[in-house]
Amino acid sequence: MMASDLFNNAIVTTSGILTECEFCGRTCFYDDERAGDWEPGELEHYRELAKREPDKYHAMKVIQRGVFDGKEGVIGCPCVWDANAEVFIWNNRKLIMKYISARVKEVVESVLKDEGAAEHAQSDVNLEEKVGKKVRCSKCLKFVSELAMTDTGICIHCQERISKTIREQQKIKKMEKEDSWPDSKPVSMAED
Repeated sequence: MMASDLFNNAIVTTSGILTECEFCGRTCFYDDERAGDWEPGELEHYRELAKREPDKYHAMKVIQRGVFDGKEGVIGCPCVWDANAEVFIWNNRKLIMKYISARVKEVVESVLKDEGAAEHAQSDVNLEEKVGKKVRCSKCLKFVSELAMTDTGICIHCQERISKTIREQQKIKKMEKEDSWPDSKPVSMAED
């Protein structure tokens, strides 16, 4: 049994000419004199070890490493760790996908919550800065907290007085309009 190229391509990290598979402890080597920087006699030494102890040394045409569950293994190693990992993931894909979906949702919600809290905190900092900063009202010329200023450049006290004056003027105009209508008394006809 071998892992698919699709799976191996997803997990491959590095390559080399000599490495130990952390899943089985076997030393795998690239069986090619032209590969890498073999010292004189080094490749022949590993070939001899592979013949004497095939469960500890293994000649390969390519050495690639991949990581799974925190261990680094040789892709295509006779211990078939990569094939076992692929089968495990595929056989548990529904559970894994359900978990990943729930976890991503949790992470996104947490980030959004953190962003909301950060925006709220920034808003609080901005408000605090406005409370401490004094500015002059263009109407009454008093210095007030920037927080007490309206967008029009006057303080809220002056704005309230202006609004009150406007309401009173509107009330007077309304009353004047109502008084300007002709009397609604009926005109009497000539008396008998």
